[in-house]
Amino acid sequence: MLEFLKNGVQLPSDEVNAVIFKALLDSDGDVRQAAEATRSEVTKYGVKINPQAATEIITKGLSENEAETRLASLKMLAEFLQTGIELPVAELNGMVLKALLDANAEVRKAAIAARAEIVKHGIKLTAPEAMAIVKKAAAEEDPNIKAAALQII
Repeated sequence: MLEFLKNGVQLPSDEVNAVIFKALLDSDGDVRQAAEATRSEVTKYGVKINPQAATEIITKGLSENEAETRLASLKMLAEFLQTGIELPVAELNGMVLKALLDANAEVRKAAIAARAEIVKHGIKLTAPEAMAIVKKAAAEEDPNIKAAALQII
């Protein structure tokens, strides 16, 4: 797909989004990795990200059993918010907070980054949410994750 775009072939954004987003939830790690790399590049070639489709795929990805899929979804959320793509952050906030308590350390780290971007969009933590993060951070083994979790409060 990138080769077509690099060579000036105009591809419909909605169809490109559909292919990439579907691949992001693929069971094969290599496919997910290629989709993530492609997703990061396509906007350079005029492909517009559909916020509704992005929200749907992030929501679906965050509910998957595979940690790699949850990780990819959180990275996508943080990147989209950083680049100004408008997503319903209030709607996604609860899922990100849940990911802060994920069993996988990389997912927790990505959730911290996503939560930091959500804060920039005006969604503040409630007292119970902050306390849940404090408790989880206090028990965290990785000092980098512990420090990052405490900084978003």
